[in-house]
This record gives sequence, C-alpha cells and structure tokens, in this order.
Amino acid sequence: MKFDSSQAWARASQAVSANREVVIAVAGVFFLLPQLVFAIFSRPRRPEPG
Repeated sequence: MKFDSSQAWARASQAVSANREVVIAVAGVFFLLPQLVFAIFSRPRRPEPG
C-alpha cells in the first residue's frame, strides 16, 4: 500500500468540511479560552512614574 498525499489531503479537507461547526467550536476553545482566562486573572499594569 502506497501513501498518496493528494488523496490524504482530499480526505482531510472533506472531513473538516463535513464537521465545520465542531472544528470552529474546538478552535474557539483553544484560541478564546486562554485569552479570556489571562484577561480575567492578570493584573492591569500600572504606569511607571517618569
């Protein structure tokens, strides 16, 4: 059995297209959640005198 990269890419693209909502939800968790946690728990910076 040989590896066909164009067929693998076509299958991967088809799988992502078929599950677009799930992919968007998972991407939202990995991009939005860390930024939200950082914004909630980080202290605001104080301006340095000078």
